[in-house]
Amino acid sequence: MEPEMRDPQKDFKEGYALSGKIMLSAIVVLFFVIILMVCLHLYARWYLIRARQRHTRRHRNRTNLVFLRRLCPEPYHCHYSSHTWP
Repeated sequence: MEPEMRDPQKDFKEGYALSGKIMLSAIVVLFFVIILMVCLHLYARWYLIRARQRHTRRHRNRTNLVFLRRLCPEPYHCHYSSHTWP
């Protein structure tokens, strides 16, 4: 009995098909990684813009409180001092 001879052309085609599947898998994985990165970038941008708006809104709505106190114990002869608190 002769040992079975493998067809080199068939081996080449099978190897080429396997390489093609690996290449297709790599392209699909890279595509999903790129989509994920774009989504993360957009989310970070949205989050930072929202945080900046919240920060400016908080500082814009803050009012200055003015407290008056007397400098002398006599009620009608006192000078008032104003203190502004942020």
